[in-house]
Amino acid sequence: MNEFRYRPMDDYIQRSDWKAIYVLTEHWQSDFYFYTDEINFLNGLFTEFYLLMVGESQRESVQQLANDLLALGRKCESQNQDIQKHMSDIALLEENAFSHNEQDFREDHQKLEDEISRFVKEFRSLKREVFASAAKAIEKGRLAHLLEQ
Repeated sequence: MNEFRYRPMDDYIQRSDWKAIYVLTEHWQSDFYFYTDEINFLNGLFTEFYLLMVGESQRESVQQLANDLLALGRKCESQNQDIQKHMSDIALLEENAFSHNEQDFREDHQKLEDEISRFVKEFRSLKREVFASAAKAIEKGRLAHLLEQ
């Protein structure tokens, strides 16, 4: 999948009412709660298999993976805060149409969705990398266990 989007590429955002945009943003928020849980799980998985993954030759790549996981967790938190603010802005616009410039808000909405799309791609890529590293560590542990017998 080249592009991860919740909306069609046409003028959906320009035509949608605030309620539809708010529902879409609620979906983002729900997804980011899930991403937070997933990142916590990946950190736990990484911690569990860290000792198995760290050989002298792999130390740098494992450390980079750990740093990437931490950075992704920070991005997730930041993105979640942006989504929360966006939801507040939508609520203000529903109450008072003059609280924000509508066109600017819709452009910000599209930018936020593009940022979310980039985050999801990065998340998926890093998740595959962590799983691949854990699988190698498990296999390495099995081989070591077999050699001990």
